[in-house]
Amino acid sequence: MTALGFSRVRSFTLRSVFLGLGVLLIIKAGRYECLLGSGSFDYRMVPTGLAISFLLLAPGVAMTSLSLRNGIRTLLDCARILHKYYTCPMIFAKYILIGLYEELFWRGTVQSLLGRPSLAIPLSSLLFTLIHLFLRQETSLMQLLEFFIFSIFMGWAFYWTGSLLFVATIHAGRNANLAYLQAIHSPYNAMTRKVRNGARQIQ
Repeated sequence: MTALGFSRVRSFTLRSVFLGLGVLLIIKAGRYECLLGSGSFDYRMVPTGLAISFLLLAPGVAMTSLSLRNGIRTLLDCARILHKYYTCPMIFAKYILIGLYEELFWRGTVQSLLGRPSLAIPLSSLLFTLIHLFLRQETSLMQLLEFFIFSIFMGWAFYWTGSLLFVATIHAGRNANLAYLQAIHSPYNAMTRKVRNGARQIQ
């Protein structure tokens, strides 16, 4: 087996184990009930969530690539990304499922079990960041910092709204926007290796 093949098998195995443990924790804690809450699936929150995902995109790209130019370029590409949503909807469908699971686990379960938001949000965000560091072989310091800041934002968004669909839409939109962005362009020269690899997998 090649090094690339081994890396993919390792990544798939780790993600599968994490998924299984996450599902068990959600069921054990009874947190799947938050999927049925009256405010968890307010579909009126979806457009707002998508709008916020776009607002977070340019600063995130600028931060992880250490390039303000890339951030501005990303902002100018929003119309083209929206067109990709229309022409290639299955990419977003994939990410909304991932977003729902991750937000049910991190915000709906881990954050809720940790208690007071002033403690639960930073601690769950730290765990979220460390897991991404463990699952991703190539992650820069700026990417980890961006993950942490993003998770802090998501924690407070879930605490304030109580809507799982809202934070899942933001999460899915953020990931899908990066995917569509990389499908539009050849990789930015100043982008980090992790973002470039993600683009190759999508293309």
